[in-house]
Amino acid sequence: MREEDRYLQLRGGRWHYVRRVPIDVAHHYSDASCTIRKSLKTDDLAEARIRRDALEEADNAYWVSLRLDGKASDATERRYEAAVKRAAALSYRYAPASDLLPGAEINQLIERLKVIGGEKGAERAVNTALLGRLDRPPVTLQDAFQVICDEVHADYLNAKDEEGRTDWLKGKQRSIDLFVSLYGDKPIDEIDRETARKFFNYWKERITKGDETVTGGYANRHIGNLRKLLSDYWAHLGEDHENPFDGFSFLNKRKSKRRPFSEEEIKALFLKPGKFCDLNREARFIILMMVETGARLSELATLRKQDFILDHDYPHVLIEERDGRSVKTDNSNRIMPLVGVALEVAKVVANEDGFPHYRTRRKTLSSTVNKFFRDHKFFPADSGKSAYSLRHSYEDRMKEADIDVEMRKYLLGHSIDRQEYGEYASIKKKWQIAKKLELPFDGAVLAV
Repeated sequence: MREEDRYLQLRGGRWHYVRRVPIDVAHHYSDASCTIRKSLKTDDLAEARIRRDALEEADNAYWVSLRLDGKASDATERRYEAAVKRAAALSYRYAPASDLLPGAEINQLIERLKVIGGEKGAERAVNTALLGRLDRPPVTLQDAFQVICDEVHADYLNAKDEEGRTDWLKGKQRSIDLFVSLYGDKPIDEIDRETARKFFNYWKERITKGDETVTGGYANRHIGNLRKLLSDYWAHLGEDHENPFDGFSFLNKRKSKRRPFSEEEIKALFLKPGKFCDLNREARFIILMMVETGARLSELATLRKQDFILDHDYPHVLIEERDGRSVKTDNSNRIMPLVGVALEVAKVVANEDGFPHYRTRRKTLSSTVNKFFRDHKFFPADSGKSAYSLRHSYEDRMKEADIDVEMRKYLLGHSIDRQEYGEYASIKKKWQIAKKLELPFDGAVLAV
């Protein structure tokens, strides 16, 4: 038999799943032959293979659970998973008996009993699956988060580099750890509306008592992490639950606004030789590109050689998601025109594959640049400025040049509040806008 048709036998025009039970777990079966024989209720080989795969996976998980009898929690979890998969393979939704029996119509129960009737070797597993003889094992927030990481968002996390993946995981884990420290490691089924309200009130108290480390936006992020974790987990299971964290958020986010550099400050601090030249070469070049693109530090730091399109009538870089690199949002994918000092930097670093030192050290880049600015007194400590202020400066320069709102949002990688159709403006138009904003610079700022 070919491997792709393992455990399949054609009987009376219908495909059957036929499989020997491993010797070490055979004593759990009443059938002396220890062979599972199950009709797959189809004459289509492709469909039979799909149903075979589901039953095979369920049996593998069930047998592992039998071998883990000494480890109660592991065994229970494996049995529950196997029951759910076996029920699905037989085209039924698994439901614990406590849910199935009280509200079930008699026809539904009879149908399930018909499927069970006549089973021998597989009777224990099928009975368990179709009659819901296992209650769901307790699932904690940490358990649910593991499923989210391993199954739901696995592709998303794999697309990130190590630094991006670590940051994402740390943020979610911090919210889980805080909740557990306050209310214990509750199973998610026991996290009710009142517990969620306590968590909301915990943040409200910190905000109203003047905790300078907490804003409404910061609290919303923690509450939102737990809300999304539960909704993603239940959606993954195909279950409909009321989310206890729904509706809990703060309207006054008190998000601080960074002050921009004025055009004269940019010219004096960054585009003429001076103390800025003392910053290390990669960080300095990234800042110079930021001046004429308004791009995020992280977007520039992760540019690779293939992102620089310089042999073109309108030179530009591609800021887009790809293997090993993620962008902040879908709207961050964009074409960024290159003019002025940004274009001159690109001509140098394109052949060096971008900025390899900071590619996986984006937090280090931000702290290095901002520390340099503070130490060299680029602005007063209480000015509200940082390297990120250059993005705000770029937006202000676009406003002064009467660039429309949608184009400003596109060039900064912000969401556009309407349905998007095709590409937003031609590369020529984008480049002409960037050229309109171009600032004069002294080539000595590029000196090593």
